[in-house]
Amino acid sequence: MKRTESSQTDSVEMNTRLTAIIGLTEYKDYIPLTHAFLDAIKSIIGVQQVNLYEVYGGEQNKSTDELLLKDVLDILSKPISFYERVNLYPHAKSAGDNDLQKLLIDDIQQTVFPVQSSGPVQRILVIDWLNLHPENWTSILSLLKVFNNLLRIVDEKDRDRLTGLLNRNTFDNNLENIINYSKKQSRKARNGDGYSWIAILDIDHFKQINDNHGHIMGDEVLLLFSRFLLSTFRYSDVVFRFGGEEFVVVLTGCNEQGAKVALNRFRKTIESHKFPQVGQVTVSAGYVRLDTLLAPNILLDNADQALYHAKETGRNKVIYYNDIVLSLDKVDLVSDVELF
Repeated sequence: MKRTESSQTDSVEMNTRLTAIIGLTEYKDYIPLTHAFLDAIKSIIGVQQVNLYEVYGGEQNKSTDELLLKDVLDILSKPISFYERVNLYPHAKSAGDNDLQKLLIDDIQQTVFPVQSSGPVQRILVIDWLNLHPENWTSILSLLKVFNNLLRIVDEKDRDRLTGLLNRNTFDNNLENIINYSKKQSRKARNGDGYSWIAILDIDHFKQINDNHGHIMGDEVLLLFSRFLLSTFRYSDVVFRFGGEEFVVVLTGCNEQGAKVALNRFRKTIESHKFPQVGQVTVSAGYVRLDTLLAPNILLDNADQALYHAKETGRNKVIYYNDIVLSLDKVDLVSDVELF
């Protein structure tokens, strides 16, 4: 009788595990997939807390203590240091499939899992737990493997293959979320702070780089340029590659002066860097405040007009759309006169 009950219990647990795994395959986008994955982990008996973090500041010259962790599901949260979160318990270490490092303090233990990624974004899963049965560990590892595999597919869909940055399709599909986030920021705004901005950046004379140095070196410039984007802008700013030599940055939680300073800081970083075999590279940018009352295509068109103005007036500069509105209106008036 006891064997039968044990067999039935095992069968229920197996079905529950399979249901959770099958459930993950229903999601094709990063955030919903992550929600489902963490909920599945939380449902396992013995798990006290679970978080998925994106790791920032992962350059080779930075120590572990300098790394920052950003909660994947909370875009409004500020990053915390890797040391503060992962080393809450003494001697915290990463865990592999066959080597679970357990840490004990007040009966709560912690395990850290690196999450595989095909892009530049590194992630870690942190689980706090108590009295986890070995079979429950098996469930966690199974879910993690499935999540890793699905994450590669999502990254392949959402990210540019060359640079690993989020792509134009991801921008279009998530623009509503970006606008809603901007609304939240605007409600918090004090004295003009807290707004969001859309900037379009374009590498100057990129065709000449390809023509003079070849497409391989052109790709190298794009790779280095994308790394500078990730390292120069803040964790809360979102970077996209729109295609070719054109990139988009959504800057959050700053006023117009803050956006201008951030973009010019990046422009100067690119200008001062000597790219291998190519030498100096410059970038032009146009930006506009993310006005939630305007249609998305109008916002992008306005930022693009500012970028065009930067290109036409000498390149290697940052232009705010509002600063050229009057001159654009004058051009339109002249065009109307010529037409009639």
